[in-house]
Amino acid sequence: MRAQAMLAKSGRASVRIGIVSSYDHANYCAKVRLQPEDPDNLSASETGWLPVVSPWVGNGWGMFAPVLPGDVVEVQFQEDHVEVGFVCQRFFNDQTRPLDVPSGEFWLVHKSGSFLKFKNDGSVELHTAAELNATVGGNANLTVAGNMTTNVSGNISETAPNITLNGNITLNGSVTQGNGSNGGDMKMQGPVIVVNDVTAGGKSLIDHVHSGVQAGGGNTGKPPVSGIERGQQRILRRLLTNPREVLPDGMVLPPDYLFHPEYGAGLPRKVGDTLDMPKIRALIRGQIMLEDSVARMPEPEVIVKPIQGGVSCTIRYVDAVAKAPAVLSFNVTAIQGAARGLVDLTVGSILRAVVEANAAVIFWLQGLILQLLATTRAATSSGSDLDSWVADFGLTRLPGVAASGQVTFARFTATQQAVVPVGATIQTGDGSQQFAVTLDTLNAAYSATLGGYVLAAGVASISVPVQASSVGAAANAQIGQIDTLTQPIIGVDTVTNPAAFINGADKETDAALRTRFIAYVASLSKATQAAILYAITSLKQGVVSVLVENQLYSGTAQNGYFYAVIDDGTGAPGATFLSSANNAIDAVRPFTVNFGVFAPVVVTATVGMTITTASGYSHAATALLVKTAIQDYINALTLGQTLTYSRLAQVAYDASPGVTNVTAVTLNSGTSDLMATSQQAIKAGTRIKALIPRWFGDDSKFIDGLLQGLAWAASFIYSLWAYAKLQTRILTATDGWLDMIAADFFGSSLMRAANQSDASFRARIIINMFRERGTRNAIVKVLQDLTGWTPLIFEPMRPADTGGYGQAQGLAYGRAGGYGSMLLPYQGFVTAFRPTGSGIPLAAGYGISTGGYGQASRAEYGSMDMIQGAVTDADIYAAVDSVKPAGTIVWTRISS
Repeated sequence: MRAQAMLAKSGRASVRIGIVSSYDHANYCAKVRLQPEDPDNLSASETGWLPVVSPWVGNGWGMFAPVLPGDVVEVQFQEDHVEVGFVCQRFFNDQTRPLDVPSGEFWLVHKSGSFLKFKNDGSVELHTAAELNATVGGNANLTVAGNMTTNVSGNISETAPNITLNGNITLNGSVTQGNGSNGGDMKMQGPVIVVNDVTAGGKSLIDHVHSGVQAGGGNTGKPPVSGIERGQQRILRRLLTNPREVLPDGMVLPPDYLFHPEYGAGLPRKVGDTLDMPKIRALIRGQIMLEDSVARMPEPEVIVKPIQGGVSCTIRYVDAVAKAPAVLSFNVTAIQGAARGLVDLTVGSILRAVVEANAAVIFWLQGLILQLLATTRAATSSGSDLDSWVADFGLTRLPGVAASGQVTFARFTATQQAVVPVGATIQTGDGSQQFAVTLDTLNAAYSATLGGYVLAAGVASISVPVQASSVGAAANAQIGQIDTLTQPIIGVDTVTNPAAFINGADKETDAALRTRFIAYVASLSKATQAAILYAITSLKQGVVSVLVENQLYSGTAQNGYFYAVIDDGTGAPGATFLSSANNAIDAVRPFTVNFGVFAPVVVTATVGMTITTASGYSHAATALLVKTAIQDYINALTLGQTLTYSRLAQVAYDASPGVTNVTAVTLNSGTSDLMATSQQAIKAGTRIKALIPRWFGDDSKFIDGLLQGLAWAASFIYSLWAYAKLQTRILTATDGWLDMIAADFFGSSLMRAANQSDASFRARIIINMFRERGTRNAIVKVLQDLTGWTPLIFEPMRPADTGGYGQAQGLAYGRAGGYGSMLLPYQGFVTAFRPTGSGIPLAAGYGISTGGYGQASRAEYGSMDMIQGAVTDADIYAAVDSVKPAGTIVWTRISS
């Protein structure tokens, strides 16, 4: 034992006994604690992952008998090296006792109690502790030399197209043949010998008689139906089809049967147009009591229920002839109620086929209606239906973004000049994504004359911008993933992307569009935080922003001012994007309020960690997954969000199941959280340290005509559905439906003018629905819509109005207008213009002639009706007051 321990300590061994400490079922390998353990270093006694030997091994097949932790096994080492070994066989021990198996027998026994035993007498014993499932790919043959006995505690169910039994059959129990009330067919080749009576259709073979038989050599007709069935046929004729009944004495009964087509789709005449269930039950009971086949006692039970298009009837009674209980059930609906005879709707009948086909069409139309209902709400619309829904309110889905970035073209020999042309295409190694070289006139290597980027003699590589040929996040390539030239470029050998592409984005999802629509509605009032943030986030996908009110960027208090810190997802938005954001904010800012736009200050987060990977995993590939996951997590942090130190290890573990341990985690060389202010965005640095491996007939005029009629009705209903779908959207609604939409949103305050077209009225609805308020543009728009003239607006604190020294625009020094003043905050001056109107035509004052020289007078009496509806000064003042921000002063002058 001491010698074995010394061998283990020296790193050499041949055959060792060990105890299994853990088992990897995915890779069929185990860890073993070698015995005896090294007394000087107990932790060193455990091996790494060792393969488990099996007598039969193949690609995807073999014999599998996994070891269990605690099993005693033999471990052999290749060339006595402790590092290279394999688990051979297991031993029974005091805890794992062997079974008493006779010599020469072969047993397979599972710990569940299931076993297969090959015994010395040639017998085989099979036992399963639970279910036994067998699937045969071809034929199955079972040959038994002696008797075969099957004992089943439950039921036996066999399913096959045909079952053939050869030999005599003895049945010791009852036999039920066929399914359902009608049973199935039974055919027999030989004679049938029955010891007792046979009853067929209610008729006894021994006791039945034939009535109306005359003497002669003729044959009787076939036996009549049973008395119960005959009585039920009379009941149905009485209730459904018989307009009159002639009694044997010649008396004619009046046509007082219950159901008749003249009285609607199966509605009872005596009841009229109402479904009075008690009356219907009483009438049915009174009619059936006239039938001799219905016993008076016990009194028949009549159950009547309303159904779609008619009633459902069930009659429970005792047949007076058969002296047996009987049940008669039938429905009286649109089809039976419109027919003067019993309608044949049995399986296989033509009318049933027509009805079923028509029902399928009705179900389809029902599906269309449900689909239409779903498209009337944003929450249940999707795809193009959701697009058309939000388009009614002036909103569109944000498009996808094509990924872009820098790639490096390089060559092995740099003796000659080479040109990378604009438009040249490259792709990822798997060919799934293509990219094209784009134009960048600011790139020092770009030559407009050569139409591309020049690799001068002696220059081995050059970086140029590229953009994905298709939009979407699928083109976000990892480092080095773009490595293939799709067409040769003279003088260029290789291409790669030194940095990952992260700016590609799919088009806005349905869920995101619904969320943004809610923000859009909240932003319609303008001049609010929601409106400003919506204007910013609508510039592109992935934009985040923070607004700080009544404070300068430096932190100094300043009422009437706010600033926005905006990140386009990169941490360093360009000047063009910031300018677009500035314009978007200016369009919705509160009137007389100033603002600023700033890019975030990037706080770099450098993460270091050591990871251990499991056996069977590529360490380099796993490390790359961890690096990407941490970078994505950090780069997804919003403005001012803290990077939590303890979260980094969890992100690493979640990146791959191959990560077994994460140690030595540092964040900017420390172990504390990384804080950020509202002006800052935390972005990932570039260092991650990873160490240590591991789905009728052909021609019938009757049927054709019937089907054409049904098809016409279905086509008409479908056209109604299509028309109804158009009326669910403001942009496609017409006539009175558009008026109802206006009433939904505005009540009686917005009515269609006389002879106003749908297009014109629709435009008015949309304008009033999305009226801006609180902004400079809101004042401009409301006065333009009211008067037809654009007003003049002057804000004393707006440089674009006041102008300045050396500027060509503005109403300031050297120009007509007014000087700017910081003493007039929250105030503005508006000059509105009265609309051109007809007034009262041909009206003049007392003593004033209305005719010209040599012309007859055209004077007429004036009426206030002639100026009804004209825009008054009060209307103009009210319009300005309705859209100006609360707490501000707007000085309004009206000019003609």
